[in-house]
Amino acid sequence: MTRLKNIYDMSPENLADALVQEFVSEIPEKVETLDEMKEAGRLLGKLTNQQSYLDEISMQMKIMTRKKKRAIDKTDKSTTYEWEDMVDRQYCVEKVRDIISQQYKAVSKMITTKIEINNELKMTDGK
Repeated sequence: MTRLKNIYDMSPENLADALVQEFVSEIPEKVETLDEMKEAGRLLGKLTNQQSYLDEISMQMKIMTRKKKRAIDKTDKSTTYEWEDMVDRQYCVEKVRDIISQQYKAVSKMITTKIEINNELKMTDGK
């Protein structure tokens, strides 16, 4: 997984685009074969690592956002804009983390469903 550089200096718009490109994966529509099951398992590991990384970034951004808010100079609007941009960056990271979490749940549910179907078939001898 490539780490984003200068994440704190990117515009919120560029950060949103970069996060989606870096972290949002296409998930399978179904898990039926052994190879698809293996790939789904690999994808769960990848999504878990991505969630952890984005949680770490979100934690750091929350701290930096609070520092930016404390540094607002009422006579200098640029400090307000810097704080607002930091709030937007933090929001982008949290939303991409939410997307990854939703993808994880979907893949996990596909695996669980496939296992349950296989167990049903075993109990009925495939009838």
